[in-house]
Amino acid sequence: MTNYRGNFLYGFIACGPYEVLPEWVFDKVFCPPVETDPITGEATQVAQSLLNLGLRHLNGSLEFLPTQRLHLMAGYSFRRQFEMALSDRRTSGGFTLGASVYFSKFQLHFANELRSVAGRMNTLSLNLNL
Repeated sequence: MTNYRGNFLYGFIACGPYEVLPEWVFDKVFCPPVETDPITGEATQVAQSLLNLGLRHLNGSLEFLPTQRLHLMAGYSFRRQFEMALSDRRTSGGFTLGASVYFSKFQLHFANELRSVAGRMNTLSLNLNL
């Protein structure tokens, strides 16, 4: 499996037939241009600061409990924000929001997060007390 741009599907799509997708979608979204050295033609990597490398290993979250039966959560991942960054627009990559409602026989949980450049993912789960 590949982890190209933080999502394994990008690697499969990038290896797919070039004729299936419009050229601009393929070039801009799945295979963005890489900076190259004009003399040698080798790809160059952007140097990362030590602070940036350290922050990519930190995640933060807050949980607010307005009542015993309602929990609100928010989280932030520096690594996800770095992976979901786009050069031409701002994204909310790295932010996760969630809520939980507790009843006597079950709990209902909802979460929303940006999982890929294509869009957000909503998760709804139901826990039963047996």
